[in-house]
Amino acid sequence: MRYVVPSRIDGAGSDSVTLAFRPSEVMRGARFVIEARRRGDVTELASRRLKVALPAEMCRVAARPPTSWDEVEGVEVRIEGDER
Repeated sequence: MRYVVPSRIDGAGSDSVTLAFRPSEVMRGARFVIEARRRGDVTELASRRLKVALPAEMCRVAARPPTSWDEVEGVEVRIEGDER
């Protein structure tokens, strides 16, 4: 993954945030997962499976916090099950 936008989430913003990112290479059947860390626990906020993800296209996933963005210590985007 090349980068994720926004790189920082402000707790005073809206309840939902859309993260956009570019894969670094062509990925088939990949599942993009957004997780949040809060007080040592990891919670899956959202996920999206794409048939094909291309570096030329931005991938977008909307996420909502478990309670409030103020309580979230960190957000991670990871990729599962890429069939290259």
